Amino acid sequence: MNVNITDLKIINCLLSNARMEIAEIAKETSVSPKTARRRMEKMQQHHIIDFYIIRDVSSVNFVGYIEFGLMVAVNKLDYREIIERMYTEMREYMINFPLN
Repeated sequence: MNVNITDLKIINCLLSNARMEIAEIAKETSVSPKTARRRMEKMQQHHIIDFYIIRDVSSVNFVGYIEFGLMVAVNKLDYREIIERMYTEMREYMINFPLN
């Protein structure tokens, strides 16, 4: 997917307020709400944007733990090996919560 200037404006809106409504995004980017929604759906389909629920780990009473996400760009051929090595070498420091 080619990301155009409208897509970048939409991403900028979401970065400033992830809960911004479609109507407000459309107004900020000077497009119709239908166009804003369609562009967002297309970017989601191509994994340019994704939406997640972030948990407040402090409510789980894990004292001394920090929740973090790691995004790494790797060659597809090396992916499995890298993930296995991360789990092997850092297993004692990890607490995993499923995203689903």
